[in-house]
Amino acid sequence: MSSSVRIRLNVMMFLQYAIHAVWIVQLAAYLGGKGFSGTQIGWAGNTVALGCVLAPIFVGMIADRFFAGERVLAILNFAGAALLLYASTITNPWMLFGVLLVQQLCYMPTWAITNSIAIANCEDTERDLPPIRVFGSIGWVATLLFGLICAKELNVFGITTVKMLDIPWDATSKPMVAGAILSVVAGLFAFALPHTPPPAAGKRFSISDVLGLKALALMKNRSFAIFIIVSMLGMIPFAAYWTFFSLYLKELDVGLITGTMHMGQFVEIFAMWLLLPIALKKFGVKWTLVVGTAALVLRYICFMFGNGDELMFLNYAGVAVHGIIFPLFFVTGYIYADQIAPKEIRSQAQALVMFVTFGVGMLLGNWVNGMIVDAGWGWRTVWTIPAISSAVLMVLMILFFHIPHKKAEGTEEQTAA
Repeated sequence: MSSSVRIRLNVMMFLQYAIHAVWIVQLAAYLGGKGFSGTQIGWAGNTVALGCVLAPIFVGMIADRFFAGERVLAILNFAGAALLLYASTITNPWMLFGVLLVQQLCYMPTWAITNSIAIANCEDTERDLPPIRVFGSIGWVATLLFGLICAKELNVFGITTVKMLDIPWDATSKPMVAGAILSVVAGLFAFALPHTPPPAAGKRFSISDVLGLKALALMKNRSFAIFIIVSMLGMIPFAAYWTFFSLYLKELDVGLITGTMHMGQFVEIFAMWLLLPIALKKFGVKWTLVVGTAALVLRYICFMFGNGDELMFLNYAGVAVHGIIFPLFFVTGYIYADQIAPKEIRSQAQALVMFVTFGVGMLLGNWVNGMIVDAGWGWRTVWTIPAISSAVLMVLMILFFHIPHKKAEGTEEQTAA
């Protein structure tokens, strides 16, 4: 891969994840301040999940068969920008839900498409993809700068205080406006990406392509089916953090909510760049995923015993553990889907993984966790339930996830230890 292509793919990942990070992280705090209930906040979070359920496989089919990936990416980003800007002006819960849903129908497929564009330009996916995908994490962390610049003041290592713009940022609609601007920039930059033609262009078209059924046919592979089921169920505990943690921090009176949650992405940068390639090479897909599931358990144990006083450091530790979960579990899943899928349906396979994780799994997670929050059992119970369910999934992975981890060209898959 040339340095020019690598740089453009890095910038693509940086922008695409920054679009989402700049506003979604503090959404629960913003909506809570507007008087939304836990269930209403859960439904707003469900727009991400519904976007994954309804759009990615169909859009993946378009990128596989009809249009170059970078052009599909540009169109989706421009449409998403207009919708996000409009969403920033809405305060009615259900109207906001509707607009964010359409925006996420445009945005969520871009994760699968950027994966496909990057993978199409990789000579060795396991070696080349993690250093490219890590720039998505860097873009996520970089959005912290918006909150820092808008803060009243910054204490620099306890030595001096720097006056900043003193503009309200967290728990406001301004992050949505910033997301719209970044979406326009990403849309324009898409035209500078390496041309990625549809791999199945000119081939026979059928209704199974429209519905993504060819990707679903991968479920006939027992190993892949186990991976999909565990990934979907794993999103139920994952959603407790993804959707409700900013509300938890708001109740603890944490000042920089976005900045605090971005600690996880800061750790993720190093985990993606250094830990993931080593883990895949040494242990293969199975045990990399097992460790990722174990990290889910550890995160919620930290939250269970953390508080707003002397044990606040446990909350920070739990956020940091998030940086291990995403590369070891989710990015490893993307790599496995690429290995198992035939070339002509790889975009659909990536979209299927998104469908069952950030789609169906997130829907279930937001529904379950929203009811737990509204039940008023307290935050310790909110974190205890996902800790237990994550531990159960970890055991299932160890006992039943005996899957191939690498497929050599023209040979049968080698079984992971």
